[in-house]
Amino acid sequence: MPLGKLERHLDGARAYFAPGDEAFIRAIAERASGLPALAVGATHGDFQRRNLRWEETAGTLCVIDFERSEDGPAVRDFVRLSDAWHGRPDLYEAVADGYGRPLTPAEEEHLAVLSVLDAVSGIQYGMAHGDLELAERGRRTLARLRSTSPP
Repeated sequence: MPLGKLERHLDGARAYFAPGDEAFIRAIAERASGLPALAVGATHGDFQRRNLRWEETAGTLCVIDFERSEDGPAVRDFVRLSDAWHGRPDLYEAVADGYGRPLTPAEEEHLAVLSVLDAVSGIQYGMAHGDLELAERGRRTLARLRSTSPP
């Protein structure tokens, strides 16, 4: 788990948190050390809708923007998509169908931790660089996780 940068990101994002966010973030991050290891493979690292292009004439989905690619657990690539399927079981089922199976409980736990870390990073980076859309996505993700994931 990429916990090494957590304190630096917290320092840059703390002023933009809702009450209780930091305690929740720390509680979720502490769970990371007790999670079972997942299989590692190639991941995109920034797999989200804006990096997907549908080529209508060819009937092909193209993926762009690979600068964050690295080896990691497959759920790493679901972090930025998971907001889209929240409250939409039909979309989650479509993702699971494309993935070949639903996520395991261990993968769900890893996804929660990775999503929290990504949210904090997005808030910190977004506010520091004037990318308010990125910062807002991070705040929405934290709010969603706080409502669905016990610390």
